[in-house]
Amino acid sequence: MRKENIIIISPSFYPDKIGIANYNYLTAKFFSNNKHRVHVVTAMPYYPEWKIKKPYDKAPFYLKETIGKGIIVYRTKMYVPTKPTTVKRIFQVLHFLFFSLKHIPSLPIKSKVLVVAPYTINILLGLLLKWFKKCKIWCHVQDFEFDLGIQNFKLGFLSQSLYFLEKILLKKCDKVSTISQSMKKKLYLKTSIKGYYFPNFIDLGSYKNSFTPHSYYLDSTKPNLLYSGNIGEKQDWAFFIRFCRFNIEKFNFTIVGDGPKLKWIKKQLNKQKNVQFYRLVKSSDLPRLLRSFDAHLLFQKNNILDSVMPSKLLGMMASKKPCFVKGNKESEIKKIIRASESGIFFDDNNIEKITESIIEYLANKKAIEKKKIVTENFLKENFSQKKVLLDFKKSINNI
Repeated sequence: MRKENIIIISPSFYPDKIGIANYNYLTAKFFSNNKHRVHVVTAMPYYPEWKIKKPYDKAPFYLKETIGKGIIVYRTKMYVPTKPTTVKRIFQVLHFLFFSLKHIPSLPIKSKVLVVAPYTINILLGLLLKWFKKCKIWCHVQDFEFDLGIQNFKLGFLSQSLYFLEKILLKKCDKVSTISQSMKKKLYLKTSIKGYYFPNFIDLGSYKNSFTPHSYYLDSTKPNLLYSGNIGEKQDWAFFIRFCRFNIEKFNFTIVGDGPKLKWIKKQLNKQKNVQFYRLVKSSDLPRLLRSFDAHLLFQKNNILDSVMPSKLLGMMASKKPCFVKGNKESEIKKIIRASESGIFFDDNNIEKITESIIEYLANKKAIEKKKIVTENFLKENFSQKKVLLDFKKSINNI
């Protein structure tokens, strides 16, 4: 006997490979495998290239398809700006919201609706389902997009209006959750509804198989450092570029990814012989890629207090290779890196000091081996895919 209906509302979904899309897909797959009827309201895949992928670029404006074991997906051809700006992003959000209204009549009654933010405004779709189809709304905040927009862009008088709208929408939900303890504290400032901790997760089993080095790995006497993921606004690419130039004789750098900043970064580093660029790999090949390199880099902007723990960090840690991360000293990432003993966190822009610390860390092979065990146990206790999703299933069934 199949269990109750689950509806996921988010513009990010399979076959997009990274970030929120991947977690939405794995969550949908988990519920489907556990005999729930799963429906997904989403957009055509476009991330991180910011371009609708083939063959969906030729698909009709609305598309219904079935993925995996009966996951019913309703897609809308959402507007996707090639160069995202504040105005274009707002239009994109509203475009998805308005045209996704068409799917409401097709969705089942008395469902549990998981609205994944960004975008918080999609709670309005959940409210329609609540009012007309007796559904319950769970808003899961992967990112506070209003906070990020106000930090990155000059929104002026719009800031207070956005925060006011956000509070109203969150208070209309039956349950709210987020992916980090820092973000959970933020929720207390935005809604009186008790927040639930629903962290991102990782399949640790996929990192245990034997492997041969990935073809992206460069056989060299110099350490090979990897960045893999979205090439967007949160990362401190100006610092990354300076770091690559400063260390032309000390490290090889490999950048695997796509995003709005890629062309600019390639232009800045096109003469750097120690820097290589590659396209994203399939999800199934990601563990092998991450395990092949000597260490991982993640440089975020120091002036942004990012309370999100980037999804890419879990893969970096699961690879059992050292993680060298830069960001705000009050961030969630700093706490995770130190608690897991998975690498070094830097909160300044002293390139010479960071370089020396990385060289010294990589030279101590015995210490690295000991810390691998601590990191693996930390991930098992806190971010195991099976544990996180089973706990979430119990909670969403109870609303």
